[in-house]
Amino acid sequence: GTFLGPVSRAHAMEHINWDQLDKRKYFTIGPSCFFAVRFCLYPPSLVKTRLQLQNTVVSSGKGLDSVVYKGTYDAFRKIVKYEGARSLWKGFVPKSFGLVAGSAYVGTYEFLRNKFVMLGWAQSSADMVAGGLASLVSQVIVVPTDVVSQCMAVLKNPNPNIEERTLKGQVKKIYVE
Repeated sequence: GTFLGPVSRAHAMEHINWDQLDKRKYFTIGPSCFFAVRFCLYPPSLVKTRLQLQNTVVSSGKGLDSVVYKGTYDAFRKIVKYEGARSLWKGFVPKSFGLVAGSAYVGTYEFLRNKFVMLGWAQSSADMVAGGLASLVSQVIVVPTDVVSQCMAVLKNPNPNIEERTLKGQVKKIYVE
């Protein structure tokens, strides 16, 4: 046998195959946990996006220039004061659709990898091609949801065009552009 060092054979890690997983639990519990974490971490992400996109000076309409946000705390404070606390989650809904991408990646990868191996492909080739195709599937989900989410996150006007405030309206606007 092989030498396991200080770990006995009884405690050795066993490889879990995709077929051994309960897919219902895998595709519900994981995304639910990630959803909760993203919900908590979205407001700092929105503030970061706003800080990154702000111009250093913005015309005040009086011929004077003023800084929009002076820092992270100032950005949080101004967003809540002028747009309301709920605005800290602008764009969260489309961003949360991105959770599907992780499950889509793993599901696609495991499905294709197993199919390629059954077709007689070498393990390394099956892994590489399945990984590439799974990445493609994942990015088809992630990129559009991120674009829509970021467009919604930077809406600063508390009363923009009603169509612009909706997910459908943002998707339509981006498609037209």
